[in-house]
Amino acid sequence: MPLRVGATKGKRGHIYYCPDKAAGGCGGIGRRGDKVDEFLSEAVFSKLEQRRVTTLNEAPLWSKDDELKQAVENRDQASRRFAARKMTAETYFDLLPGLEEEINRLRTEKNRALVSG
Repeated sequence: MPLRVGATKGKRGHIYYCPDKAAGGCGGIGRRGDKVDEFLSEAVFSKLEQRRVTTLNEAPLWSKDDELKQAVENRDQASRRFAARKMTAETYFDLLPGLEEEINRLRTEKNRALVSG
């Protein structure tokens, strides 16, 4: 059961609390919202800093950046040729799905490598 948010007495801040037992909660937990928010913010910043330091100290997690850049350039070049009427619509629309599929595959690989690293 997710915690709920309510105002504290005097409306100085907010509190996260567990709903009543009748509503499916435990009815007994309440925490100052400002302290919880501060803790979570610090935890997120700490994790981001840790990831940044790790990334700077390690070899690249994904080695196909050039391949991705080339795939994007190939798609863009085909689009420019089509727009300049140097490529037929039939050829362009036959090429486009394969180019987009390659770009999407490489981006997915990159994202998985970065997340797992």
